[in-house]
Amino acid sequence: MILLGLGLAMLALYLSWDYLGIGGGETDPRNVALVLGAGTTFLGVYTSVMATETYVKSEVISSGFTAGMENLDRIIRELSVEGQGIYLPADYVGEPRAFLPVKRGDISLPDLRGDPTFLTGADASEPGILLFPPGHRLCDIAQREMEVDIEALDPEALATILPPLLSVGLGLAGSIEIDESDLVVTLTEPASRYLYESGLEAVRRLGCPICSCVCEALCRSMDTALRIESLEYDPGRRKVEASLARLEG
Repeated sequence: MILLGLGLAMLALYLSWDYLGIGGGETDPRNVALVLGAGTTFLGVYTSVMATETYVKSEVISSGFTAGMENLDRIIRELSVEGQGIYLPADYVGEPRAFLPVKRGDISLPDLRGDPTFLTGADASEPGILLFPPGHRLCDIAQREMEVDIEALDPEALATILPPLLSVGLGLAGSIEIDESDLVVTLTEPASRYLYESGLEAVRRLGCPICSCVCEALCRSMDTALRIESLEYDPGRRKVEASLARLEG
């Protein structure tokens, strides 16, 4: 806004030059005012638009998270689901999914053929919920922006490309880090931090949509089922840390 104001002031000076009666010289100062004013105004408009674009992206995308996470939270609570989310690559049912087992602790994945939503009853070896991860559509957006299939990226390349796209490109976090070796995802200043502060069980089980997007991308890149072992939010530092583990068995 400072650049924009300065540029407009210089253009105003150019337009009122004759009234001010300022003389010329070897270099016409009126032309200098025109060039500088136009250039500064352009920079001011550009930076203002870019700042607004980032704000709109992060606000609109993050505001769209709320209803879905709240509805999922109601389902989890009413079905007494206690297990941590497991991210599954497309190998299991043809598309990436997240499985929420009813019980805590180690499990073996049940028969997921047919892509059921609810696995319940006596025939369900491991009852739970099978659903699209909360960050699935965001993952689609990221894949489109990267112009490469996530499955074609090795984990190290994914850890390099995806974080700046989500944080700087889409303005969804102050920073994002992926430790593909230790399977740790770290977000600082995420646009969805209000979801963590609200204490939703759905967020504790699967992470917010931003964290979920990264977890899904990582499991797809590794072609491995990954379970959220722990997910912690530090409100003072506005920092999210999710620790993942390969699903055994």
